[in-house]
Amino acid sequence: MNCPDALDRLCRLCGIELEYTDIWGKVHRASEQTKRKLLAAMGIIVNDEVSLRSALAECEMRPWRRPLPPVQVVFEPSSPVTIPMTLPQVRMQQPLRWSLSLEGGERLEGEVTPSSLPKIEEKDVDNVSSVRTAFLLPRNPGLGYHRFEIRNADGGPIEHGTLTLIVAPERCYHPPALADDGRLWGLAIQLYALRSKRNWGIGDFTDLRALIAVCAELGADAVGRMVAHVGL
Repeated sequence: MNCPDALDRLCRLCGIELEYTDIWGKVHRASEQTKRKLLAAMGIIVNDEVSLRSALAECEMRPWRRPLPPVQVVFEPSSPVTIPMTLPQVRMQQPLRWSLSLEGGERLEGEVTPSSLPKIEEKDVDNVSSVRTAFLLPRNPGLGYHRFEIRNADGGPIEHGTLTLIVAPERCYHPPALADDGRLWGLAIQLYALRSKRNWGIGDFTDLRALIAVCAELGADAVGRMVAHVGL
């Protein structure tokens, strides 16, 4: 793997998109300098080939050093959801307790022996043979944020043995008014930017209500209100 390919792979592993398409359909690709600066902002300094390959090797091995990934995102599934589970070979025969806490409050749990699960891949990690298997959830969770956890059969915790399972819809809500190339229009405004004779220079909800009335008279379909949040 040459240096540019290694840099691109490292960016992908870190969740950095290498290109985007603007509203006019033009593709913009990140420069090498931009990629390195984005990585640096994430605490990954790659000033030369040695540091680049070292960082890439670390990112590639990191998922093998924890039994569960921190987060898994799936679209509202029509097929069973599988969760990758990675353990040292010497622990494959040791039973585990698993639990799935659904966002609505329901909790599913059971016991599994890792060696009974389908094997996905095997790799030597830090001079230890590790095996990645596929755990099949007993049922598909609904939309929302759920918590999957594994523990030792005696109830003892496992480091990094917790995963946040995010189930997302396949697409955003599509209003019926937009069907068949329907069109809507409206305004997006900063609430504090509204000016009126009655306010002191910063808009409030009374000003927003007045704006909505004006937009309704003009036939607008929506008014988007944006509010700045300042953390203290």
